[in-house]
Amino acid sequence: MTLKIGENSYQLWALDTNVLSEMLKDPSGLQGKVLRRSVATPAVLCISVWTLLELRHRPELFGAFTNLFGVIPFALLKTEMSLFDDEVTSYPDPAGINPILAAFSMLQKDGFGDTAGFFDQLFTIPEVISLEKKWSDGWKDDTLQSMLSLRDNFKPAGQTYDGSDADRFVEDGVLQHLAWRKPNWVRKILKAEGDLQTRAFPSLRMAFYTVFFRLYSDRRCPEPQDVFDIAMAPVTPFVDMVLTEAYQAEIVRKATERDPSLGRAKQTTLKEIRKW
Repeated sequence: MTLKIGENSYQLWALDTNVLSEMLKDPSGLQGKVLRRSVATPAVLCISVWTLLELRHRPELFGAFTNLFGVIPFALLKTEMSLFDDEVTSYPDPAGINPILAAFSMLQKDGFGDTAGFFDQLFTIPEVISLEKKWSDGWKDDTLQSMLSLRDNFKPAGQTYDGSDADRFVEDGVLQHLAWRKPNWVRKILKAEGDLQTRAFPSLRMAFYTVFFRLYSDRRCPEPQDVFDIAMAPVTPFVDMVLTEAYQAEIVRKATERDPSLGRAKQTTLKEIRKW
């Protein structure tokens, strides 16, 4: 999706926490490269609520963040919960979903026209309040352990996991998630149409592919950071580019090989950005 402001169209570039942190630490190098490229494109830089909460608990970076984005426009991306609700509302066509939760520009005339006003308003949004409480309760460790406890419930069809297992995991996961979150809505759709189109839920599909390739197929020890990346993955199908670390870019590549409809966003790694 592109963002229209007046007569101009802007791409949406999502910055993951690692890339944004490196930008804030290197204002004369990496930060300048990203800003110059985004202006030339043109593009609006976007961050997730999870990234905002992570930075808020790192005062040395949060100050640099508010200084930077007190001058340049940026957008806050919707969480997986908001995107899911939008997908239900827009079923069966998610093409028109707007992934932006809130946007900031110093040129705005309302309370969002300065960073102090923006953050005062932002942390009154019920969804942000709920996520911040979850953050404070150690959600990453608890969520990772919950995910790992379910790993034995999904076995590969053969000796090892492969792409067909990934597809099966995603289809089953999306249907189970829908039945859990929206049981009455699912019954209504099945009664009217006899089937449910899981491809109408790209945010869920990207999340489940990310879970599979991070926690099931790769022979590595999962870390709490995996939960953070899984939480940020659902917005990927709705933006134009994701600036991220190499491992998540590879996860997205694997997911889009299985489901090309998820591959709208270009994945750009830190190594590639440094060559700009």
